[in-house]
Amino acid sequence: ESGVETEEELTFEVKPGATAGWLLSRAIEQLQERCPEAPTIIGLKVVSPRQASLQSSLMHQPAMAAAACGALCAGEGLTAKQEQALAKAEGCMPMLAALAPAGDAALVLNYDQTLEEALGDDGESFEAVFEVMAAARGKLGDTPSRGHRIEDFEIVRVVGVGGSGQVIQALHKPTNQMRAVKVISKARLFQQEQRLQRVITEKRILSRLRHPFVVSLHWAFQTSTHLFLVLDFCGGGELFFHMLQKQRFEERDAMFYFCQILLGVEYLHSQQVLYRDLKPENCLLDDDGNIRLTDFGLSKENLTRSSLFTSFVGTAGYLSPEMVARQGHGFPLDYYCLGCLLYCLLTGSLPHYEGDYKEMIQRRVKGEPCAFPSWISPNAQGLLRGLLHPDPVERLGSQRGAIEVKEHPWLPGGDWTK
Repeated sequence: ESGVETEEELTFEVKPGATAGWLLSRAIEQLQERCPEAPTIIGLKVVSPRQASLQSSLMHQPAMAAAACGALCAGEGLTAKQEQALAKAEGCMPMLAALAPAGDAALVLNYDQTLEEALGDDGESFEAVFEVMAAARGKLGDTPSRGHRIEDFEIVRVVGVGGSGQVIQALHKPTNQMRAVKVISKARLFQQEQRLQRVITEKRILSRLRHPFVVSLHWAFQTSTHLFLVLDFCGGGELFFHMLQKQRFEERDAMFYFCQILLGVEYLHSQQVLYRDLKPENCLLDDDGNIRLTDFGLSKENLTRSSLFTSFVGTAGYLSPEMVARQGHGFPLDYYCLGCLLYCLLTGSLPHYEGDYKEMIQRRVKGEPCAFPSWISPNAQGLLRGLLHPDPVERLGSQRGAIEVKEHPWLPGGDWTK
């Protein structure tokens, strides 16, 4: 019944070494079975006994909860951690323990850690963070109050198929606008924890990104069997397709796409997002022929310039030496991928590739220089050497970010904001 708060206790048989990701996937699955109409769980948070007590009192004191909700939605008097938790949930969270004035709730960001690692020794516990969209916040401003249904869309064609579902081109009938709808099977998500984590990550990241060269998320909704992400439709298709058609681009054309991709990556880094999956297949062209970066399931959030990760993800042809060696990777990884992508645009092939992928990876780890075809100009070669430097500390972009790349003589000078 609308407006009625309910409590649902979920219990699980936990095995040694179980991760936060395992708990999250089981919680989503069990809640969906019990309460199909319940809002989506988008994450976990760790709360202290005091916070749990406060949350319980709020649930049974509607006036107090409403007052707290108003302050939270307005962002009044929140600590840094509370603001972070609010941003993560993208909506009104009147019952979250993040409202506690002392001992902030900690949103779980690393779902690979074990449950023991995530919880402290002070009687802390996990609580779910739900997606509750609030029109007052205006995050997705064109979302009507009644919500969205798949019946609102007229399917045109399937444009892509992945491990968890498919992407369809569909006409949004109420607005007569063409959209791309990512249709994700819940059954497939629950078969593999990583798939679930990636969908949650992508939805969370897309919800806060707004940039001309990054695909936009318009709405997200669900049925009992599927999740739906409604995105910009990019009629030009993948940059990869056009690269295959042309074999290779002239430097002027490659520069056009490279500059837009660079600006997109610069924006992601400004939002503390490490892309980690930059490749021509994830660079879409809109109806005007401009780049839109997409697919953020492998991305990492809340980075600083010193953040390092040791996980092994990405596409073989775009793996950096530090990723392969598991030496820790951060923002410089995306600049290496930029170098690989530019090399592909200019040559139609991958750097260090001579017919064998394993040998290609070994050459990169050893720090061997890659060969350049004769048609690549000296300035373009210089830029590629900087981006493909095997040492992430020495790599172009590692010290001052995208500004270092923009200053390279191969690229046009002038105002990059136009």
